[in-house]
Amino acid sequence: AALLAGEQLFSADYADGTLSQDRIHLPDLWLLLPAKLTAAWLRFTLPLLFILPLLTLMLHIPAAHIPATAALLALGSLPLLLIGALGAVLTLAQTHGTFLRFLIVVPLYIPILIIGVAAGHDNLLGLAISGHYALLGAFSLFALITIIPFATLALKTQHLP
Repeated sequence: AALLAGEQLFSADYADGTLSQDRIHLPDLWLLLPAKLTAAWLRFTLPLLFILPLLTLMLHIPAAHIPATAALLALGSLPLLLIGALGAVLTLAQTHGTFLRFLIVVPLYIPILIIGVAAGHDNLLGLAISGHYALLGAFSLFALITIIPFATLALKTQHLP
């Protein structure tokens, strides 16, 4: 879902010229990215959090593990969305940028996905997952600090119509 969210973040605005107008008229272009990411998180991750109890019931996961799984999902989805947004911004003006976006995004997704899967497994086994929370939080913080300025710079330097 995060790969699709990253792909859809700027495509409609680029196609109708809104992104070009935002780049010209917004003095603080960097505020556009957090607003779009917040909307994407609410659109993709929040519904997953709402249906998480149903999914855990379907997968026969005990109800005691739902809060930890929800926290892992919320923590892991932020860096995935940020990385997807970076891939979307870098391949914005490309006509066939899907494969290039895939090459940029997937290697950065893999560590987050590995940590998330290991945390979910350790959670089900009853092991401590505070280290996994710390790693996902560090990935989230690092992604927030680095990707928003770089994506804003990429938006400013893109050749937009």
